[in-house]
Amino acid sequence: MTTTNTHVLTHGEVVHDLKRRVRIISPVLNKDLERAYVLEILLKKRQGILKVRTVVDIASLTIHFDPNILPKANLLTLVDTLLGNIGKKKPNNTHADKAIDNTIAQQEFNLAIEGMTCVSCALLIEMLLRKDPRILFANVNFAAETATIIGKIDKNTLYNLIEKIGYKARSFDTLAQRKLLIEREQQRLGEAKKRAILAVALSLPVMLIGMAAPTSRFWHWAQHALATPIVLWAGKPFFVKAYKLARQGATNMDSLIALGVGSSYGYSVFSLLAGQRGLYFDSATGIISFVLIGRYLEEKAKGKAHESIRSLVDLQPQHATVLQGEREIRLLVDEVALGDVVLIRPGEKIPTDGIVIDGLSTVDESMVTGESLPVVRDIGQRLVGGCINGNGVLKMRVTAVGKDTVLANIIHMVDQAQSSKLPIQQTVDKISAIFVPSVIVVSLLTFASWLAVGAGFGIAFTNAIAVLLIACPCSLGLATPMAIMVGTGQSAQREKWQRK
Repeated sequence: MTTTNTHVLTHGEVVHDLKRRVRIISPVLNKDLERAYVLEILLKKRQGILKVRTVVDIASLTIHFDPNILPKANLLTLVDTLLGNIGKKKPNNTHADKAIDNTIAQQEFNLAIEGMTCVSCALLIEMLLRKDPRILFANVNFAAETATIIGKIDKNTLYNLIEKIGYKARSFDTLAQRKLLIEREQQRLGEAKKRAILAVALSLPVMLIGMAAPTSRFWHWAQHALATPIVLWAGKPFFVKAYKLARQGATNMDSLIALGVGSSYGYSVFSLLAGQRGLYFDSATGIISFVLIGRYLEEKAKGKAHESIRSLVDLQPQHATVLQGEREIRLLVDEVALGDVVLIRPGEKIPTDGIVIDGLSTVDESMVTGESLPVVRDIGQRLVGGCINGNGVLKMRVTAVGKDTVLANIIHMVDQAQSSKLPIQQTVDKISAIFVPSVIVVSLLTFASWLAVGAGFGIAFTNAIAVLLIACPCSLGLATPMAIMVGTGQSAQREKWQRK
C-alpha cells in the first residue's frame, strides 16, 4: 500500500513510498543510460540496499531496502546526494551534429563484429552506438561476436561508426556470407595460434635469463633482442587497439595490457641504454605470452560454441541448377532469384525454398520437422531449402531466397537466443563497463602509495604494473554468454527451439 510522501528531494520526487521499497522519478536519469549505470553500481555497494532498478525512458529509480539496516530517511538522503553529484556531469554532445534523417526508413542490422578481444570491447561498442541519436537499439554479444542494431541509419554509415573505434563490421544476411565469416574465423584462430607459439618460444629464454639475473651486458642485450619481436609483432594488436580507443576517449582490456607491457618494455630499454640493471623484459614478454595463449584458447572455445550454427549453415548447398528454357545453368545459391526454376536431381539438397511445378519425389525434412520418415512432395507442394531430395527428379519455382528462407530464419532464431542477455549477464556488463578505468586508477594509487611509504621506484613500478596486468574481467563477462551459446546450440541440433 502506498503511504503519504513526507520526504522532499532536491533532485527528484518520491512517487511510491512503501516500508521496504521506494520509487523515485528524477530528471537526472531521463534518457541517460550511463548515469543510470553509475547510480545503480554506487547504490548496490551500500549495505542495506537489496535491489536497484532504473528505467531511463521514464527517469524511474526503484530501490528495495532493509529499514533495519538502512533507515528510509538515510536512504533518501543518500539517493538525493548521489543524484546531485551525478547530475553535475555535463551532457555528452559528441553526436549533437548527427541529426536523424527521416528519409531513411528504420532498419534492423545483424552484423558480425571482428576485433573484439574482451567483454569490455562489446560494452564499449554498445555504449558508443547507443549515444548516436540515429540508433534506437544496440545489443553487442562478445561470445557470439555479433551485433543487433535498429535505427534510421544506412549500412555504410553504421560500418564507418564501428570501424572508427577500431573494429570491423561484416554483414551475414545470407548463408553464403555466413560461410565466409566461418572461414575468416578459422583464419583468426590460425593467426592467434601462430602469435601464441612465437611469443612462448621467444619468451622462455627471456624469462630464464631474467631469473638468472646475469651481470653481463651481453645477456641484457640478448633479452632485448628476443623481447622486441614479441612486443612489437606478437603484441602489436594490443597497442593498435589501445591507440584507436584512446583517440575516442575510451578504454578496454587491451588498454591495460598495452599500458603494462609498454611501461615494462619502455622502462627496460631506457635502463639498458643508461647502463642500469633494472630490466623488466621478462615481465613484458611473459605477460604477452600468457595473454596470447588465453586469447587462442578463448577463440577455440568460441569456435566450439559456434559449431551448431556451422552445422546449420552447412545444410544449404553452395550451388543450384537453374533452368532457362532447355538450358541448365549452374549458379551460386546467392545468384538464384525469385521466380527462377530450379532442377533438383535425386540425392541433391534443395538449394532454397520453393514450390514444386513438375515431378514427384520423397524428401527428407527431418531438419525442420524432426520426422525421420521422408514425405512425398508433388506438384503445388512446398519445398524447404536444406532438405534432401529422394529418388525422383523435381522442378521447383523459387519463392524465397537469402535471409527470407526457412533455414535462414532458423539460424537467425538461434542467433537471437545466443545473443540474448539474461539478468545476471546485464549485471556483469554494468560492472565490466567501469572495470578498466577503475583498474587504471587503482594502479596509479598503488604506485603512489609505495613511493609514499619509502619504497624504491622499481618496487613501486613493479607493483603498479602487476595491478594493471592481473585484472581481467574476461572470465567474468564470458561465462554467462558462453553457457547460453552452448545450450541454445545443442537445442538447435536436436530440433528444439525456445524463446525468451
